[in-house]
Amino acid sequence: MKKIITTLLLLVSLQLTAQTSKWSEDVANIIYNNCSTCHRSGNIAPFVLESYADAVTWASMIKTVVDNGSMPPWQADPAFSRHAHERLLTPIEIQKIGDWVTNGTPLGDVSVAPSFPNFTEGSSLSAIDFTARMPDYSSVATTADEYRCFVVPTGITTDRFIQELEIVPGNRGVVHHVLVFGDNSGEASVLDAASPGPGYPCYGDAGTSNTTLLGLWAPGSEPQKLPDGFGIKLAANSDVILQLHYPSGALGSLDSSRVNFKFATASAREVRLDPILNHSTNISSTLIIPANTTPTFTENFTLPGINMTLFAVAPHMHLIGKNIKTYAIPPTGDTIRLNNIKNWDFHWQGMYFYPKALKIPANSTLRAIAEYDNTADNPFNPTSPPALVTLGEATTDEMMLVFFLWTLYTPGDEAIVIDNNLPNLGVTSIADNTPILPLEVYPNPASNQLFINLPNTISHYKISVTDAAGRCIINRVETNIGAGYTSIENVSPGVYTIQLSNHQKVWQSKFVVN
Repeated sequence: MKKIITTLLLLVSLQLTAQTSKWSEDVANIIYNNCSTCHRSGNIAPFVLESYADAVTWASMIKTVVDNGSMPPWQADPAFSRHAHERLLTPIEIQKIGDWVTNGTPLGDVSVAPSFPNFTEGSSLSAIDFTARMPDYSSVATTADEYRCFVVPTGITTDRFIQELEIVPGNRGVVHHVLVFGDNSGEASVLDAASPGPGYPCYGDAGTSNTTLLGLWAPGSEPQKLPDGFGIKLAANSDVILQLHYPSGALGSLDSSRVNFKFATASAREVRLDPILNHSTNISSTLIIPANTTPTFTENFTLPGINMTLFAVAPHMHLIGKNIKTYAIPPTGDTIRLNNIKNWDFHWQGMYFYPKALKIPANSTLRAIAEYDNTADNPFNPTSPPALVTLGEATTDEMMLVFFLWTLYTPGDEAIVIDNNLPNLGVTSIADNTPILPLEVYPNPASNQLFINLPNTISHYKISVTDAAGRCIINRVETNIGAGYTSIENVSPGVYTIQLSNHQKVWQSKFVVN
């Protein structure tokens, strides 16, 4: 009976996949929802995807970047840990795009084609309570990078808490990154007054130790939004400082960046943004990367006797960074997986929020492991032939930082939801040293649909499938499973690894799709 059911399911699945994808019915919504947010007039992407004609023009490229996982841009590995607001396509969406391109980009029934979305321009904050805009400034960066700080008075006479923060680069072509600080000491204002022209030179930070980091922006970043009742403190009588990094060659480029704030209520719980793991105080060895080497560095920090509520992490490296993994090791229990960037891309980095707030127990060790590639094989290496790279703020230098957006834990914080659209809320991470057990799959090789014999009756488990290049193409959670098997389907030909896990065990197998 099982063979008959399997055959019928395979026939139905093959029949479904044999249908040609069409723009109007299948592809338009995928492009509009996942690509056009950037690929539209006046935005950051190099071409627009606002119509069927646009998509046809770029069809071959669209298929290529979707197949290799470089678009939509999302660097965090979903097989390691899930994050809020992930920019990920499902395997079915990827297949629909591939089928559409392979079969000649058919238009389909125009009567059911969706209209191009009416994107909301301007700020994406729910409200703007204050904007700090730097004065117009033309960069003087010639052969060296320029770091300049701009002071904006706020006129705020009482402590406020920033719930939402949005950094808007004025000239995305030359703004390398932006750091936003609060300063209620007046020291930054004195530095500004002593320097000719708008702002003052600064390097690494705001030039004074009496500042609080409020937010950051780098290419690929999105607005920083906290749940209701939480905020980063902006002290009374503070100035806001925008530190801008302009790369060498930006000479004469005009910029006027700004930051928008939405404030929380006065009773908000204070949240901090700190580089807890960093290359200054807790790295395994000095960040020195000789030419033609691929060294690995580790950073460790043990929490004192406090429980942490963690909202997000933001790893940061420069051009020769290759990968960086961050996790927490509690005194007891499983490793808490925080973030894994398997293929670091300097141009796509940001802050990675969690679907739900995470509790990090007291006395846990926070750890980051990063690998660097200072060889000619690294296409982003800024020097040819490779040269010695050391710690520094210039793009051609290197850094190893992980910022933590956190607050002191209060019972019940685990229930705080930031993004409830992910299927795996509540799944416990698996410890790195968990034994991997064999998993029975059939048929193997498979034609289109693969069946998985469950090791036993499991009520809640995660299933993930990665391809030969290490890209995760399936990552889902199933609950209340009573039968002895489950299945996956619509997988393109290739060699894959499938993993089944719950909070106690991991099962794994390789399989082939012809």
